[in-house]
Amino acid sequence: MKDLDIREILILNCIVYTNDFCKNILSKNVIGKNVYSWACEFKYSIYDDGHLPGEISKEEFLNIIYTIKNCKEIFENITILDIENSVCGNEDGTDRVVNVLFSYFDSLIFVFKGTSGSLEWLDNAIGACNSTTDTKQQLQALKYFDDCILKFSNYKSIIVSGHSKGGNKAKYIAVKRGNLEKLKKVYSFEGQGFNKSFLKKYKDEIERNKEKIVNISNEYDFVNIILFSVSENNIYIKSNANFGKNDSTKKEITHKYRAMHSPYSMFDDSCDILKINKEVNQSEIMKNMNKLLNFLSTNMEDRDNKFLYYTLATYMIKNDLKAYKQLNLKTPKGFFKRLFSLIKEFNKKDETLTFMEIIALLKPFFEDLGSSIITNVFTSKGKKYFFANIHSNDNNEDASFIEKIKDGFDYSAYIEKIEDEKYNIKRNLKKFKKKFKKIIK
Repeated sequence: MKDLDIREILILNCIVYTNDFCKNILSKNVIGKNVYSWACEFKYSIYDDGHLPGEISKEEFLNIIYTIKNCKEIFENITILDIENSVCGNEDGTDRVVNVLFSYFDSLIFVFKGTSGSLEWLDNAIGACNSTTDTKQQLQALKYFDDCILKFSNYKSIIVSGHSKGGNKAKYIAVKRGNLEKLKKVYSFEGQGFNKSFLKKYKDEIERNKEKIVNISNEYDFVNIILFSVSENNIYIKSNANFGKNDSTKKEITHKYRAMHSPYSMFDDSCDILKINKEVNQSEIMKNMNKLLNFLSTNMEDRDNKFLYYTLATYMIKNDLKAYKQLNLKTPKGFFKRLFSLIKEFNKKDETLTFMEIIALLKPFFEDLGSSIITNVFTSKGKKYFFANIHSNDNNEDASFIEKIKDGFDYSAYIEKIEDEKYNIKRNLKKFKKKFKKIIK
């Protein structure tokens, strides 16, 4: 019996994004099949909302299927034991939270799919806040794990894996259940980390179980750098990212920075049969961004940290009003002044990047932040709730500031100006615009 390697585990993390695993009506037909048989019958389809499964194009999925078919001796021995996709990830029920259990001889292999709909984007935001250590979706993943190992207790070893949010769930299980002798290894493909409160609460468990966790990420991936890691076993893979476009509709992917976060981007597809691309160092850009984000998470006020991650979540939630209302988003007074002050403080302690380089690096983030606050992201009803919160919190200056960033406003000059003149950012919007008329020009 050949042991499964990272390539096979990553392939399983790709195929759980397909509709065969995500749609309840289809998944019932694949339970009990081996992966080789499934691949022989596979038909590619995009999601109902027009997005690609796992941001993987049809051509790329055909490469995955070809690899499975040409490694029959492995994949015909991997059986689809169970699929749990009963939980809706969004208000209209088109996106499902997906947990899959495979078997390979006497081993169980858990695969947790990445973020599913607004429900899990909201859960991501909650998990970034220090007021919460264990999120609802982490606990649900743990329950699925516990139920399955009880049901399939005759298997001798366990591997847990997941991509993106699924990778975070996998690491959560490693921390909570790493004491199980059966649990041999946990693979987190580009999964985000955990907040400070989690690290404090589970300090002993993390220390005891961290060696079982392996973090595997695209060299340019931007999700694995979020929050704090619970393992030092990091593998970075040379990127083979596509341009993140749908073959027919040319629809841009939801994830930014093109397809750097797609699980497929870690394959070498230069030959007919896929293999994991070569191991490299993490890109300098993401290495420095990781240091900056950790510095901000360590030193930010809790209210600012919450607003930062909740605002980014709103960009992904989009038109799901029910999830949006749960965010109860309000801009903390003086948020941007404190944020830029922290960035300047970081720059003094770490001279790897200049202040201007840091600002340039964060520009896509500020554009997304601006999109969440200013542009037509929500339904008109949702925007009404949002702007009511902005106005009632007397933070017009922050909203106006986001507009300027989005329009190419020189925000580094802005922060220098308020520091030099000790400008009072609490003044109303009319005075703010008048004060900085020359800068804006």
